[in-house]
Amino acid sequence: EGRALNGIGNAYHFMGDYDQALDYQQQSLKTLTQIHHDMSISRTLNDIGLIYQSLGDLEQALDYHQQSLAIRETLNYGPGLTTTLMDVGRVYIRQHRLKEAREMYQKALTLSEELRAKPKISKALEGLAEIAELLEDYHSALGYFKRLHEITVEVYSEDGDSKLKNIKAAYEVEASKREAEIYRLKNVELKAKNDDLQQTIKKL
Repeated sequence: EGRALNGIGNAYHFMGDYDQALDYQQQSLKTLTQIHHDMSISRTLNDIGLIYQSLGDLEQALDYHQQSLAIRETLNYGPGLTTTLMDVGRVYIRQHRLKEAREMYQKALTLSEELRAKPKISKALEGLAEIAELLEDYHSALGYFKRLHEITVEVYSEDGDSKLKNIKAAYEVEASKREAEIYRLKNVELKAKNDDLQQTIKKL
């Protein structure tokens, strides 16, 4: 139930109905806390932080993101950690706390690289490039953008290779089905001919 309430809350957030979004996320948090499902609690806390970001209440957003971060650090939940680190970093950017933001995004980048999570590596690099530009460190910004371009090319290339492999696999499955059907039909035809032959022999 807690996960379902979280999903409804996210849907309302996406539609821009922040009051309803918060209401459902708070219900989700209450339900999940009762059953002590820490991973789901951390997700809901982070999602509440995102709603407060949308509302422009950065202090509340930061509070919820940091609660989520503490749980995810305890759980050592890498994928969730990278997400929350960047969400904290985003709040810091909006608060003009750029050095703290850079620290969050750098941690997220390091962890994403360890996990080999290329989409998150891309997002971390994008954030670091933005921070470098705001700090007027254009040399570093250029370096981040170059790395971002390289990762983007790799992701698209891998995506294309994956689609090609899927098409090939689907073709091979279809070909196997056709071969099996042809074999079945041949057997049916042979059986019919054999039955006819047996009938003819009996008549002799």
